[in-house]
Amino acid sequence: MSTPMGGAAAAQAITDTQATETRYTGRLGHLRHRWEQFPRWQQWFVWALVAMLVYALPLLNPPILTTEPGNDWQLACFDMSRFALVALGLNVVVGQAGLLDLGYVGFFAVGSYVAALWTSPDSAYIHIPYLWTLPLAMVVTVCFGVVLGIPTLRLRGDYLAIVTLGFGEIIRLLATLIPALKGQVGFQNVGAPPGTDAGGHEIFNNSAGTPWFWFTVTIIICVLMLLTNLERSRVGRAWIAIREDEDAAEIMGVPKFRFKIWAFGIGAALGGLSGAVFAGQVGFVNNQKFDVQTSILFLAAVVLGGSGNKFGALLGGALVSYIPLRFTAIADYKYLIFGAALVLMMIFRPQGLLGSRSQLLANVRSIRDTSRRLVGAVPVIYGETPVSTEPEPVEEAVTPEVAEIVAPDRPLETAVGENLVEINDLSVTFGGLTALDHVSFDIRRGEILGLIGPNGAGKTTCFNAMTGVYDPSSGDVTLEGANIIGKSQHVITRLGIARTFQNIRLFGEMTALENVVVGLDARHRTGTWGALFRSPTHRREERESIERGLALLGFVGIADRAEILARNLPYGYQRRLEIARALATEPKLLCLDEPAAGFNPAEKDELMALIRTIRDDGYTILLIEHDMRLVMEVTDRIVVLEFGKKIAEGSPAEIRNNPAVIAAYLGEEASNGTA
Repeated sequence: MSTPMGGAAAAQAITDTQATETRYTGRLGHLRHRWEQFPRWQQWFVWALVAMLVYALPLLNPPILTTEPGNDWQLACFDMSRFALVALGLNVVVGQAGLLDLGYVGFFAVGSYVAALWTSPDSAYIHIPYLWTLPLAMVVTVCFGVVLGIPTLRLRGDYLAIVTLGFGEIIRLLATLIPALKGQVGFQNVGAPPGTDAGGHEIFNNSAGTPWFWFTVTIIICVLMLLTNLERSRVGRAWIAIREDEDAAEIMGVPKFRFKIWAFGIGAALGGLSGAVFAGQVGFVNNQKFDVQTSILFLAAVVLGGSGNKFGALLGGALVSYIPLRFTAIADYKYLIFGAALVLMMIFRPQGLLGSRSQLLANVRSIRDTSRRLVGAVPVIYGETPVSTEPEPVEEAVTPEVAEIVAPDRPLETAVGENLVEINDLSVTFGGLTALDHVSFDIRRGEILGLIGPNGAGKTTCFNAMTGVYDPSSGDVTLEGANIIGKSQHVITRLGIARTFQNIRLFGEMTALENVVVGLDARHRTGTWGALFRSPTHRREERESIERGLALLGFVGIADRAEILARNLPYGYQRRLEIARALATEPKLLCLDEPAAGFNPAEKDELMALIRTIRDDGYTILLIEHDMRLVMEVTDRIVVLEFGKKIAEGSPAEIRNNPAVIAAYLGEEASNGTA
């Protein structure tokens, strides 16, 4: 194997990397990774102790935490737990998937009314046991979430926030206008879980805070376990990728709309579940309990605790409920206080109290062991592992096993040279501007084809049309004889065309390894249900992802940076990582958009070696690059564009001496020899 980008580039980046790692680490980062070194049984033992302490909280009534007179401590504990459950559901939507939902109270209201309609004696519907209403509320709210999400989740940012805010108000108005929902009169004596004490009194009555607290905490623990499974799966990684850069996620093979619907549906289900729990404890439901201010409180809980962090959401939900109960003098001003807290938090600590970093791969020890076996390198985990200032040459680190894992099945020798991709009469227009004008060329299997031209020639536009970012005005792009025009970006990626970007678009809040695994997810078959319950297929795919992801990082020379956040990597390492992530999708055609931008001459030499190695391992490459030395030395053929039109095609030697190309780059006078 040739040397892929090692040596000088790695040595030059070490100092910067150590500095960024030191800034990122912090006390919480160190504690988290110390925790990950404990044996699994010790971790479970600690979690059991924490659970026991939480269950004992209503009975302990610690003086430093107890509420003021007039607020029952045990009921306050329940109120904190149900707010925490709501925040946990909203965190899936807002924190993990990055979908700003200002009408989450609507799902909470739907769940409450489901419990009331099927358990209250005031309802004309068939009565069922209260516990049955919990899954029923989840199913009904999922339906509401999907119906709301299908037309609205193509919106982004403020537009989505406005639509969801309207949804919350619509649900409240429906509760007012539909006679069966009884408006302000509402439903009395909503059902509760069965059970009586020794005296024959109901355990789950409206004034019994402790049983309801235990009931809700049990639900929270179950939900936490399931959400952790999702977080450490292709589903959780897809959500974070969408939150970071949904266009880049789609290019990496993530069907963003489908995963947005899953996030909205799961968040809606948890909102409905929490609403049913609330209705059972309060015993009374009417339209006055679900105003927009309540929805803002739910959002405040997620943001204050740490958007994207499930434990932060639990903490934020508990605090939003607890503070007005603990300090009754300010209860009437809680909306003002939490609004001001939100503003201050966004200014001084936008990551929230606990931050949003999630562990998206399940077993750090497995990552380290696999890294040692494959490339002889130990991932640097937030600065804990000492970093040598003299990195090993990459050719020594990349083992034959790495080469075997990285390389796809080599095409048959008879197939080499056949047309893999054909671009026929391709045009792209933006209003009156023609960016690409009837361009045609082919890309042959096993070659490196250069696509060059002056700035504004239409090179990146051609990439975007080939990968589904732009819809061409006319023409066709065929991959192995099949037309891919009109297909979604993630479908094109799965069919076999991957790309990098002119301006690096990594998922900054993911580690290097997680970025690569997002690309690998494009080939995985595990669905949401398999991830939720950790099916054997899911566990096998996760293990294979770690192995192949580390092999790809070793292939580009950054295996020891597997656990560093992508945003903390130096520029050169980020370029390598983007190439590794694109290779993870197992492309038939790899499109590199100015990969040498910002590199010094030594780094460009290493890049040329990497590109040749990729081709030698069975990949076909389409390269956009402005560095003519690199293009001339590494490509087999070159296509030249100018003002959206193809002006030349041929070998590097032919292009070097082509008068039209010389004119395009140096001007007409230069081509005539008069410059």
